[in-house]
Amino acid sequence: MKRFMKISFLSLILFFCVLCFAICNDIEVSAKTYNLKTGEVTSVEINADEHEFQFIRIPFGYCDFRIEITDIQVWVAGEVHQEYAKYVYADDVYDTGNEYYVSNGVISFKKDGRESDYERAFLLEMDTFVLYPEVDITEEYIIKCNIRISKVSEAMLSKTNITCYLDDIHGKTVKLNNASDKIVWTISNKKVASVYREDNCATVYPKNPGTCYLKAKCGGQSFRCKVKVKGRKYVYAGGYINSYNTRTNTFLMKFKNCSDKVIRIQSSGAIAVDSDYTAYDRRVNLSRTISIKPGRVRWLKFKVIGNPTWYNADDFCINYTVLYKGKKYRMASDNETTWIRRKGKWKELLTFDCIGSF
Repeated sequence: MKRFMKISFLSLILFFCVLCFAICNDIEVSAKTYNLKTGEVTSVEINADEHEFQFIRIPFGYCDFRIEITDIQVWVAGEVHQEYAKYVYADDVYDTGNEYYVSNGVISFKKDGRESDYERAFLLEMDTFVLYPEVDITEEYIIKCNIRISKVSEAMLSKTNITCYLDDIHGKTVKLNNASDKIVWTISNKKVASVYREDNCATVYPKNPGTCYLKAKCGGQSFRCKVKVKGRKYVYAGGYINSYNTRTNTFLMKFKNCSDKVIRIQSSGAIAVDSDYTAYDRRVNLSRTISIKPGRVRWLKFKVIGNPTWYNADDFCINYTVLYKGKKYRMASDNETTWIRRKGKWKELLTFDCIGSF
């Protein structure tokens, strides 16, 4: 018994030394690694050489896999000893305490496909400690078996219909749950929306009103989610003063329309107001009335009426008139916030962050 414990202890030390060295140097420690494939049966033959560790690895996937080990045979000295098959077990590479023994001739368990290469691997071994001292096969046995891996659940999109509004700067996220392979995400119309891909998630960002489809391909299967992009059914638009151009004597404003209809900015009747010194207030105008469609961004050049002078654009707010669905609204924008005048009071409509760095 002491001899057996000594051999087992030394074998364990050797195993972890070799394994640690391999992980640090990103190399395989075994003479052979079986890479399983979903839906296929793999024939495995494990030779219990104390200097050789043969890994069995499940594929990468965003789901749990079911592993079933069947047709287990144990060979000792060239002969089949089926009575030993019940002592065969699967063990995680790392010492997690997860050991799965034969039950009714089959070993069945689950593993997470999202882990790293080594964490997706397991070893197939004999419980020689239970067999010893009646049978000493510590170093001289072969395990032959068939292994089949399958998904625990079918792949499915977390959403099949989403609605995005033009001001959704954080977008809408869709997941492909239980995907058993790498995923290819695409968007059917890049003018309507864009997509940011990350693992089994895709985030859709609205661009222009319309309908398109978010598509995912994985393991020979195709999935799609209908995407509707809409504008708000009220005045939801604005911009920020970007700079003052001394050469053209104009304030430059970047403006975005997040409403569901065209917004028109009147050419006249605007004023640039200095928040600190009213003496610097100036009447400004556009060369013409500017129409901005839903989802679109335009640069506005408010020209100062009068002689050019020096202005710090950060100190100014421009008041102007917009038309939306046949009604006039007074609005104001500085370098980060837009307000709208309702019932005789100025109310904050949106900030630069609300509609993103457009």
